[in-house]
Amino acid sequence: MSDDEKSFGWTAAYLALFLTILTSRLFLIITHGHPLPFSDEWDAGAAGLYAPYAAGTLRFEQLLSAHNEHRFLTSRLLGLLTFELAGGWLPRFQMVVNAMIFSGFAVWSTATLGRMVRPQARLALVFLTGLAFSLPIDFEVSLMGMNAHVYFLIIFSLAALKHFSRADALTPSWWLGIVWSGLAFLSMSSAVATPPIGIIVTVIQMLVAARPANLRNFAGLAVLGAVTALMVSFVPTIDGHDFYRAHSLWEFLVALMAIAALPLISPLGVLFVHWPLLVHVIETLRKRPAMARVEWFGIAMAGWIAAQMISVAIFRAPTPLSPRYLDFVVIALPLSAAVVLRYAPVNRGWLIAGSLWLFVVVSTTSVLSYAATLREAGHRHAKLDREQPLITGFLATGDAALLAHATLSYPRADALAATLSDPDVRSILPPEIRPPDAREIDANRLLLKGGFRSQIEAILGNLLTVAVVAACLAASFAMLAMLRLGAASTRRWDEAAGTPRASDSRQHG
Repeated sequence: MSDDEKSFGWTAAYLALFLTILTSRLFLIITHGHPLPFSDEWDAGAAGLYAPYAAGTLRFEQLLSAHNEHRFLTSRLLGLLTFELAGGWLPRFQMVVNAMIFSGFAVWSTATLGRMVRPQARLALVFLTGLAFSLPIDFEVSLMGMNAHVYFLIIFSLAALKHFSRADALTPSWWLGIVWSGLAFLSMSSAVATPPIGIIVTVIQMLVAARPANLRNFAGLAVLGAVTALMVSFVPTIDGHDFYRAHSLWEFLVALMAIAALPLISPLGVLFVHWPLLVHVIETLRKRPAMARVEWFGIAMAGWIAAQMISVAIFRAPTPLSPRYLDFVVIALPLSAAVVLRYAPVNRGWLIAGSLWLFVVVSTTSVLSYAATLREAGHRHAKLDREQPLITGFLATGDAALLAHATLSYPRADALAATLSDPDVRSILPPEIRPPDAREIDANRLLLKGGFRSQIEAILGNLLTVAVVAACLAASFAMLAMLRLGAASTRRWDEAAGTPRASDSRQHG
């Protein structure tokens, strides 16, 4: 099989992966997504971004302003882009865009980690990544339009670590890693862990002689340290959030065990879930591969995931298993699977242990996602169903009592009433709840003049059809990939076994 044929096969495989994950997210949006804004979307989205943008009063410093402990510049810019494309605020459209971003990240990460795996096992990694990333375990991120910053944190941080782990310091590629680190920090403040992980990996590479211990790389360590200090100095401090922190070593350890051992929440569960990553670190240090090898990125990725779990255990100790934090669990699964697939084909012990790991961890995570997580997502959707008539009733009558005695997703009924009373906010509300007397958005203030609104509303109105088409295309590309890449594997097998090909039989017949 020619290189072009192989390339076509892998293109089909990655298209199948993208469409599979996108399909799963679209069905989640169809079944559990809600047009009503949720929780922080009222102040960070409606009052803090879309209303002033539509009114022409949004200032750049508002894009950089703090929300809780974070500065959501990247997701705010994406929000404005979706606002422009849709000619207004459509939370479900934002969910679809976020699903596409997450699916694209899955393709990039699988193609990167696939270099750790033998070609014969790479298709299995694609399959396992598709399974892991299709799980609805992080539904709070998937079903909240403003939550793209979680995906941007992961994408930009791992992109930065890929550059830090393979490029000499102060080279253009390395400086690009600094840029990615900055964008990660402007997504979520927990990106402060990214430069320190770059420092750790750089030092380890220098200690094992995979990276030259020269002045250039020492200067790079200094720059990474300075960037870390700068990020820490810009992390917002929020009064009243001390409740969310771990107040003792025991509380921290319990929270860390909960998120690190998921889905086997126990001390032994931590070791069982992450032993492939521990072995990968040991094997990489023993073999000392060249700096440009992807094994170092695997170590950096594992360290970054560990740092995020530690951050959750410190700063969100009472709720470490909130679905909005569980993407760190999800992205660890393909990395561990890549390690298992790397060694299992050549070692019988690895094959048995790896198969057990895959069965237990993947199956239990899947059960947890579809049993507990979807039930919680259903409760959230039902709560918003009960909340919507109260909000539309307040918008129509101005009766604050409708909100004062209700259990709302937004914690302060008086603040929500004030937000909904703002004429600028009322004008940008999603069409499902916008009151008839609200003024229309002035399309002349928008760069795209709302020119794509009808097309986007048509897509959202036929989202089930879009999901079904995406599923059919995913199946078609998967079949095409298996035929193309399977033919290559069969040919290698025949040649290794000495079996003549059909063309050879005709030539010698």
